[in-house]
Amino acid sequence: MGVTWYKGFPGNYDGFITTVKYIINYICGEQEALPPVISNPTFDLDFDQDEDYRNNLDPSLYIPYKSGIDKFSFYYPSQLYKHIETNLNHEDTEYGTNIATITFFGNRGSRLTYFICQRTSNEDPWTALDLITAKESQEIEIDFNDVKSGNYYTEESEATVSITGRNNKHFILYKHIMVTETYIMILRIESPDYKDEEDEMAKRYVHECIYRYCGFRNKYECLT
Repeated sequence: MGVTWYKGFPGNYDGFITTVKYIINYICGEQEALPPVISNPTFDLDFDQDEDYRNNLDPSLYIPYKSGIDKFSFYYPSQLYKHIETNLNHEDTEYGTNIATITFFGNRGSRLTYFICQRTSNEDPWTALDLITAKESQEIEIDFNDVKSGNYYTEESEATVSITGRNNKHFILYKHIMVTETYIMILRIESPDYKDEEDEMAKRYVHECIYRYCGFRNKYECLT
């Protein structure tokens, strides 16, 4: 049997161990196929960019990214973040086996994360979503928007929820979670709290653009 050794081996010991576990369980019939491999993406960012949401109100400045996995695609604002970190190693996480964690950083504290993992639990998508939502809500004080959720069907069963609020550091947090029978995908947006009405309008607009341009969003729901 031909085996592809995944990114990080041999330097990434955890990723190597996870791959070996998958192979053993797959041979024994106790595990689905290995998680898909995403090639190392490149992103067009200005590394001298100052974090100013007013510079990202033009939708034409949002650049597309496609992973090759259904629904895990997005457009990101090209004039907001100045640093990016990607983790494509197949490592164990609290929700399953990591496929990709892509995080953009601004110089004033803003952060944008796209996460996808292959599920390792057997709950139905809605039960799994309830468990994940409980964990992801722990750092959020739901003080200006209620938890919004929407379940819908496509070709497979999918469960989604959007959570909005502030944390104890006065940062605005938006999280959108989708659980399918195979994957868990999470969009996380974090930005400093609103300074004034103009700042609020700019940030809400950018957050809405990010959400609407996310391939695994709930297509029947707006973020704000």
